[in-house]
Formats: sequence, C-alpha cells, structure tokens
Amino acid sequence: MKKSLSLPDIISVDHSEKPYACDVCGYKTSFHASFLLHMTIHTGEKPHCCDECGYKTSIKMNLARHKKSHTEKKTKRHYCGDCDYSSPTVNNMARHRNDRHSGVKRHFCDQCDYSTATVNNMARHRKTHTGDKPFACGFCDLRTTRKENMVKHIKKHHPDTIPVESE
Repeated sequence: MKKSLSLPDIISVDHSEKPYACDVCGYKTSFHASFLLHMTIHTGEKPHCCDECGYKTSIKMNLARHKKSHTEKKTKRHYCGDCDYSSPTVNNMARHRNDRHSGVKRHFCDQCDYSTATVNNMARHRKTHTGDKPFACGFCDLRTTRKENMVKHIKKHHPDTIPVESE
C-alpha cells in the first residue's frame, strides 16, 4: 500500500536524488510526474485540447490559461511590428518578440552546430539525431518525426485514401 504524503512530508523529502532520467537528452528529476511531462517534449504528445479552436498542449495549466483568452473580453490587443502576430497579453507578445525576432539563439544542440531561439524547435531538431519517428503512414512504410509532414505525405502520395466530407 502506498503511503500518502502530506505537504510537509513532500517539502522535507530529499530531492537531490533524481532517479528519473531521460535517455534522449539526459534531463533528470526527482518526480515521476515531471519526468512524464518532460517526455512529451520528445514524443510531441499534446493530450490537452481546446474544444473551441483546436489548440493543443502537453501541459494542462497552459490549456486553462489559453481558454481564458476565449472567455475574457480582451479590448486591448498587442500587435507585433515585424509580422502579423497579435496577442491579448503583454507577456505573450514579449515572448513572441524574444523567440521570433530577437535573433538570439539560446538553445544549442550538443551533437551538432544547430542552434535555435525556441525550445520547441530544439526538441524537433533532436529527433534528427535520435531517429525517433513516431508518425507512421498506414499505407506505406514511411515514418516521420512530425505529424504535419505525415499529413503532407498522405495528401501527396495517397490522395485517394483521404475521406471526402459530405455536404
């Protein structure tokens, strides 16, 4: 039987031991839940989906924050001066500007000279080294690292297999 821990028990636990280690990138943590969440970076799994617009995320809290953008009336929008991106919050705009337009690349591949401004691009790039191709075509042997590449493949090479929506 598992012992239930109270908050003081959790706080006093020694977290220096990190038994959960990612074999893809070496990330280590003391918590199984943190490890599972970390692994979604490599798998691309995004189980939390907005029923209003289709936005997907691996982090439930991000979905809750996203849903607020649908329910709250935002009168003030923040527009990027370099592209057509707009945001209801200053923080999102600052993150966008920093990631897309600053030119600063904070994420570096430890296996080649690739660098990027965003953690998502780095996670995608790492798959080129690991050979991880989780998306398999149901009509041929092709496997891809990205879902959108598989969709493009199926549309191009297996167009007759795509269901036609009835009107």
